[in-house]
Amino acid sequence: GRNELVIARSFTSTTLRTSTWNGTAWTHHLPTSAPPTRSPAWLGAFAMSSLNLGYDASRQRVVLFGGRNPVHGPAPANFFQFFNDLWEWDGTNWSQRVTPTAPAPREGAAIVFDPVRQQLLLMAGNRQEYNGAYLMFNDVWALDAAVAATVTTLGPGCAGTGGTPSLVPSAPHPGAPAFTI
Repeated sequence: GRNELVIARSFTSTTLRTSTWNGTAWTHHLPTSAPPTRSPAWLGAFAMSSLNLGYDASRQRVVLFGGRNPVHGPAPANFFQFFNDLWEWDGTNWSQRVTPTAPAPREGAAIVFDPVRQQLLLMAGNRQEYNGAYLMFNDVWALDAAVAATVTTLGPGCAGTGGTPSLVPSAPHPGAPAFTI
């Protein structure tokens, strides 16, 4: 896993500010791309989800779905604006992910990783309507990423002057820029 806490937050910025905690120190990131500002969201990589963030263990990505525009302007222009966009944090940048279908815009959804099916599940949430009523969702959506990548050992390492090396690959994920050992 990522072994860090990821916090995405908005205050007066027009985009989300992202910070990580590695157990010792905070790192404040300046990604080249980020989602538009929305209600505060945070995720403990060890706790599966909180608000609209979740961790996809098979692809090693923090995923953000939806949320609410926190800018309180005259209704309905800003106060009732909800998102149904999907973003992924790879540890450096956010990238928007486009899917053929998407759940209705909402906030307060739970996102958890299903280790059996190797996919994220988005459940429930709510949205305030223009008339002030709250629409409560009781649906479940699955984000089915491409088939999870796997690692296969093809044999032992070749002996060298320092002996036979122990080769241990990193966890693979689709979209990785290179293989690492």
